[in-house]
Amino acid sequence: VMSGVPFGLVFGIPAGRVLAAGMGFRAPFVSFAAAMAVAFLLMVFVVPQPDVERSERPTVRGALRLYADFLRRPGPAMAVLMYIVMYGGLGLLIVYLPAWLSERFELSVSVFGEPLTAWGLPIDFIAVLFFVGGIASVLVGPRAGALSDKLGRRPLVLVSSIGLTALAALLP
Repeated sequence: VMSGVPFGLVFGIPAGRVLAAGMGFRAPFVSFAAAMAVAFLLMVFVVPQPDVERSERPTVRGALRLYADFLRRPGPAMAVLMYIVMYGGLGLLIVYLPAWLSERFELSVSVFGEPLTAWGLPIDFIAVLFFVGGIASVLVGPRAGALSDKLGRRPLVLVSSIGLTALAALLP
C-alpha cells in the first residue's frame, strides 16, 4: 500500500512542476483536487471495507484517548518524535530545495540545444531532479528493506540520517 508514496513522488512532483511551468501556478492545484476526487470515489466505490466488529461506536475522544495511552509508552513515543523530526526536516528540504535551486541556477533543461518538453509543456531541472530521485527511491527501496531485515532498522536509519544531514549541510 505504501509503495504508492514513492510512485506519487516520482510522477506527482515533476508533473506539478511541468503543469505550473506550462499552464500557470493554478494547474497543479486543480490537478491535485481532481486526483483527490478520484481517490475519494475509489475509496467509496472500489476499496473494500474490512469486516470489523466494534464493541462500541468509535468517537474522536475515544480515539484520542487510545492514542494518548499508546504514546505514554516510551518506545512508541520516541518513534513518533523521530518521525516528526525526520519528516519535518524532509518537508523543509522538499519545499525549500526547489526555491533555492531556482534562485541559484538556470533550471531550463535542453537536449541538443532545444528545450525539453512533455506534451508541449516545458520541463525544468527540478522536475527532472524529483523524477530521477523518485525512480531511485522506487528501485532502492526494496533493497534497503532487505538490508534492514539483515542488519536491523536502527543502523540503516542512523546511516541514512547522517548521510542526509551531510548532504543538506553541503547544499547552501
